[in-house]
Amino acid sequence: MTKTKSALAAATVAGLLAITGCASAGPAPARSDVLRVDAPVAAAPVADIRSAAVPSAELGLALLSRLSGKGDVAVSPASLEGALALLLPGTRGATADEIRALLGTRLSGDAYAAALGALRRGELTQATQDHNDLSYADDLWLQSGLRLRSPYLRTLAAAFDTGVHTVDFEKDPGGAVAAINAQVLHETRGMIPKLFDQGSLNTSTRLALTDALYLHADWARSFDSDKTTAAPFHLADGQVVQVPTMTGDVDARAGSVQGWQTAELPYRGAHLAMDLLLPAASGQALPTAAQLGAALASVGQGTPATVHLPRFHFSYGQELSGVLQSLGVRTVFGPAADLGGIPADGTSLHVSTVVQRARVDVDEQGTTAAAATGIGVATSAELPPPREISFDRPFLFLIRDTTTGQVLFLGRVTDPR
Repeated sequence: MTKTKSALAAATVAGLLAITGCASAGPAPARSDVLRVDAPVAAAPVADIRSAAVPSAELGLALLSRLSGKGDVAVSPASLEGALALLLPGTRGATADEIRALLGTRLSGDAYAAALGALRRGELTQATQDHNDLSYADDLWLQSGLRLRSPYLRTLAAAFDTGVHTVDFEKDPGGAVAAINAQVLHETRGMIPKLFDQGSLNTSTRLALTDALYLHADWARSFDSDKTTAAPFHLADGQVVQVPTMTGDVDARAGSVQGWQTAELPYRGAHLAMDLLLPAASGQALPTAAQLGAALASVGQGTPATVHLPRFHFSYGQELSGVLQSLGVRTVFGPAADLGGIPADGTSLHVSTVVQRARVDVDEQGTTAAAATGIGVATSAELPPPREISFDRPFLFLIRDTTTGQVLFLGRVTDPR
């Protein structure tokens, strides 16, 4: 393990980058034929499970650094990891090597899926015990008539209980997209109304892989809404605006490292927390993975703090193919892609699109957040002060499980209005 990864692990850089509010359940998903392969739940060594959690912070920072323009941004490393874990067991050669490098793992595709699935089952059990609402859902959307290799299907079923939905991309790609979006809407309790745009999956699409996560967690100690008042927030361009700002002790602890102040707000049960990082100066670059690890570690030796935090609510979505290629995942998008472990008939396939959408809501009671990641797979015929901190200027946020080390969401708030 590298020094950076050790620092992140020591700080239990993990868990869930999420947010609050109340989401209504989505409508029942559009009908599609669903198959669930019978396979025993995949076990994984403890070392593999830990290794699947640690790199999520680095992945989140890498995504954020390439998506940080103007405006609020939120990404879910955990959801992207889940979607790639559905794809990886069917890849070979350089295609697999590049995805493994992005995920920071040396495990085989099957072993990585088993480890991530086991990590998630542990998080779900803990969330239930803590009376928080956390869910994951993974689905495969298959072109009618296309046969897949049995070992690939068993791997996904054993790791994620993946449901296989039969749709017809060839004759009705619009209907297939609508079915996928309806399922994701349902799995995210209405928070992600659309994952794929119409037209993003077309008649050359042969399958799609989707990962969805939902989190609702109350603060261990809620903010008093009577203390929420309008307070100044300094935008990156120098403007000062008034925004509803919560104030309270809320069992928060504060720490600091050079260039950053940090506050950690625990959720009910104390196994999930939101960490907030305030740069010393507006416009400061994102922290490195080492700086993030040090900042989170400083909270462990930190002091109780009164926090002034604006309520914030926003959605963010982005097509990620270009971002992933800039991070070294290139082969899977081109004619040299080797997804030979997926189709039973040798059909040549490549990834045509990767998209992620996230929604984050934070208020006096806690956090509600959801994210979904979709991968389209097509035939290769078409290529496509620590004592008191006021978060009164652009800041980063993340929500983490303080025991496992997997980052579910990572984001930046620049204008909480």
